[in-house]
Amino acid sequence: MVCRQLNNAGMKAFAAGDRLKAELLFIKAIAIDGNNISAYINLARGYLSNKGSDRALAILNEMRKKCNPVQLARAATDIRRLEALASSGIKKRILLVSMGNTFESRLFTLAFTDFFGRGKEVVLDIAMPELNCFSRWEPAGVLYRQRLPIDQANCINGVIKNKYDAIVFIDFPEARASDLFCGLLSVKGPRKIFVNLHLAYGRGESEGADLVACKKLFSRLDTMFILDNDTFAANRKYGVPAGKMRKYRFSVNTEYYAPLKGRSRSYLISAGNAARDYGALLTAMCGIDVRLKIYTDLELETGRPDGGKLSVHPLRGNLERLKEELGGAFAVVIPFKARLNPGVNSILTMAMSLGKVVITNKTNVLRKLVKDGVNGFFYDENLSGDLRKKIRHVLRMKKAFREAAGARARETVLAGADYRHVVKKVYAALR
Repeated sequence: MVCRQLNNAGMKAFAAGDRLKAELLFIKAIAIDGNNISAYINLARGYLSNKGSDRALAILNEMRKKCNPVQLARAATDIRRLEALASSGIKKRILLVSMGNTFESRLFTLAFTDFFGRGKEVVLDIAMPELNCFSRWEPAGVLYRQRLPIDQANCINGVIKNKYDAIVFIDFPEARASDLFCGLLSVKGPRKIFVNLHLAYGRGESEGADLVACKKLFSRLDTMFILDNDTFAANRKYGVPAGKMRKYRFSVNTEYYAPLKGRSRSYLISAGNAARDYGALLTAMCGIDVRLKIYTDLELETGRPDGGKLSVHPLRGNLERLKEELGGAFAVVIPFKARLNPGVNSILTMAMSLGKVVITNKTNVLRKLVKDGVNGFFYDENLSGDLRKKIRHVLRMKKAFREAAGARARETVLAGADYRHVVKKVYAALR
């Protein structure tokens, strides 16, 4: 009785031109009775009236999964008519394959589904494991039509059945998904795009990458996106011609790494493993009465700052906690070893996205991101005491100046190092 009343009220709202109210009433009816075919059909019609072909197909697909087969058979003619109408408005059918199961690949997947899942002329499906450790980073169900099974036979059969226009692969897979990953690369028909979130792997660093390299499976790619400080030569081992490679700047999910609410606390933080010079940082901190937190998997060989204000934490498995620590810090210090020219730095980019003032040494790549004295500070590792001088300068900065520099740091990342820019590059490659 209640569901019928909600359905009737929804139809009246729709007739009066209030689509939003109608949708809410139909959704409420479905929530009360998941077997309410009338509400599903009315909701799909509402989406179609607003050129929402993708949402109409998604709701019809959900209806087929949840409703009684006998009732579905009775409404088969109406359902087929709606599905045909919805399908005629779809210009792209895309499958997203994300089997790396790293924190970065999950955050990129969220940015990808948020962009493509809102396109009215796109149907997005995903093939991605569901893991408890990443349960908080699952794409919203409303943003994709269906999730393909990740066992090899059923997944490949699903790809053939759904006749995708394109398959987009996010990063190399973990070992247990390597065979499925390679099988999907071999499916004929859809265009294939690969987005590498890391520098090209060396031999033995990734089973999936080694398998692709051995069989030259990327010869079947239409486009491969690599980091701008990676090289075409390093990626040719996968079989992809240089003419099909596109570069992009290292980026982060700026919605996840958004400034935290509340005041910055009185500590400095540093993090990372590769090419870090923590000895120089600990020396610079001597005599500075501020707590220092370091997240690293390296063993520190030098002594502690005065007063025992140093705390060291493992980096591996602590990325969620690190985000909170970066966001709450007074400033972030990333010291690199002298005479090295490191490329991308994920932690520095995360910190800038969080609106933090950063202190680091100047490299060719980091100069594109950090503007000395504007959105962060460089120190000269060859000038004795310069790192300590820059730390003291930041600690003495007035709150308004420090916050303004942090805001400019975030604006820099939003303008050129945001995952959304990479997703738009993928979209352009699919057109």
